[in-house]
Parts: sequence; structure tokens; C-alpha cells
Amino acid sequence: MGDADIAHLRAELGMTTHFHPKHPAVVPALGVVRLDFHSGLFLVRGEGDGEWSLECRTWGEPFPAVVRGWQLHAAYAARALDPSAPAPPHAGA
Repeated sequence: MGDADIAHLRAELGMTTHFHPKHPAVVPALGVVRLDFHSGLFLVRGEGDGEWSLECRTWGEPFPAVVRGWQLHAAYAARALDPSAPAPPHAGA
């Protein structure tokens, strides 16, 4: 992931990124966006070289309509970087 991609995630999602930690012992999440008090969107490495994934994790029970909004926003940001990124599931799926 290049600097332009990182800048896109920062601008589009308001993501805090940590690709260049100041000390090798410090290993924060590569990227995170707080969605609500109990939920976040995390940038994680994929299984293959150069593969990345956005994962939403929640420890609460957000309303389905709120989750749908998060899915659409994350998909829009991901597809701007990689047009082959999967589209979000249809509403109600």
C-alpha cells in the first residue's frame, strides 16, 4: 500500500494509520476508524502479498441501518483504491 492509498483512506474514512511506527517495539493497528462507542473499522493485512482488507468489528449491537451505512462507506473507499474490491452485500442480505 503506497502513500497515496494511505492518504485516500485518511481523507475518505478519517482513518488513523500507523504504517511507519516510531519504534520497532510499538505495533499499533495499521489503520483504524472509530465508528461508534463500541465499533471500529480496521485495516488488516490479507493473506497474500499486497492484499489488504477493511474489517468492521463491534462489541455492541448497532442498528442494521447504521451497519449498512458503514458497509457502503467502506466499500466506496475500498473500490476507489481497487475497482475489483467486492461490493457490499445487498440490503437485507
